[in-house]
Amino acid sequence: TRVESQIMEVGFKDGDVVKKGDLLFRLDSRQLEASLRQAEANVARDRASLVSAEADLRRAEELAKREFATDQRLETARATAATLRASIRGGEAAVDGLKVQLTYYTIAAPVSGRIGVAALKEGNIAKTGDNSGVLATINQIDPIYVSFALPQRHLPEIKAAMTAGTATVRATQQGVTEAAEGKIAVIDNLVDATTGTIQM
Repeated sequence: TRVESQIMEVGFKDGDVVKKGDLLFRLDSRQLEASLRQAEANVARDRASLVSAEADLRRAEELAKREFATDQRLETARATAATLRASIRGGEAAVDGLKVQLTYYTIAAPVSGRIGVAALKEGNIAKTGDNSGVLATINQIDPIYVSFALPQRHLPEIKAAMTAGTATVRATQQGVTEAAEGKIAVIDNLVDATTGTIQM
């Protein structure tokens, strides 16, 4: 997790197949939501104050044109309006920052696949940094990537087959007759000197 908080909800059962974007964990975000509401209220207050300050500025400009207002009053009105505009921009940036932080309290599946056992359950505290642990592991099943090594002497034939578009890979699980077929995605750029093999 990117934040330290209590787990309020676990959105899957151990061993489920999950889709990318599915809810995995929801953390307690009540304190941050309160801070967000306060920041939004501060922006609303500054906007209301700006309406009043801009009206004062327009009056001061009119009076200054007729030479009824001092330059000091006009400058004060301008400074007040400018200060409130800057405060609104700062408040909006704070609101945006809090909204980004709020997304950290909902942990969604980054990939589709089969999820293992949840390491933490509802009520546990999810920690960050060195104290953090894996919440759950998702194994991507489709597509699946297989890493294997072949003797380097076969490399010219494999490259020729890849260029011709005829290179295929068949992977079989021990004890299962049905094979999964795929293609070579990448050939490593170095040969293991001890075994004379290259990773694919």
